[in-house]
Amino acid sequence: MSKALGLFGIGVVGIGVYVVMGAMSETKIHARPVDATFAELRALPAVPRGVSNLVGVLQSKVSAYTDSVPNQSVTWHFTLKGHEFGRYTASLSPEEANESRVEFRFENVDPLAGQDQAVPAADFSVLRSVVRKVTYEQISAALDGRPMDREKIKRMQSAIVADPDAVLGVAQASLNGTGQASD
Repeated sequence: MSKALGLFGIGVVGIGVYVVMGAMSETKIHARPVDATFAELRALPAVPRGVSNLVGVLQSKVSAYTDSVPNQSVTWHFTLKGHEFGRYTASLSPEEANESRVEFRFENVDPLAGQDQAVPAADFSVLRSVVRKVTYEQISAALDGRPMDREKIKRMQSAIVADPDAVLGVAQASLNGTGQASD
């Protein structure tokens, strides 16, 4: 009961529904059938325009690839120096006639999984937040038939630059690959 109330409260505040392991999900109804929606999502670039240039140090270090299950889902896997730190999945299901339900879900991935966990990890929260927000904007813009909201991207960039700790966390993660402290 308290978990349900907590989830409801988060949704009311308007910041999404967060579940175990830092995953975030949101749903959108698209006025096209599942196969057409799937084709639109598959056509999007793996790295959304705006991710790599939000913080200059990330250019050429953040990469992504996609995989998919035809007419069911598209997943973007985000990596930093070859180590996955997050994945964004758009799951599709039929809604009404000629409509698709698209559920977006971002999952945090431990970039040190399978490695020496005694090594201190960098804080990937800002990097994950940027990737999640920009990917959602890219997908929403494509499904809505509009260009990406460049003002929204600029506001994110300003917020990151205004928070030096956030920039430092991203820079450390970027320069050290998996967040391993450098000597």
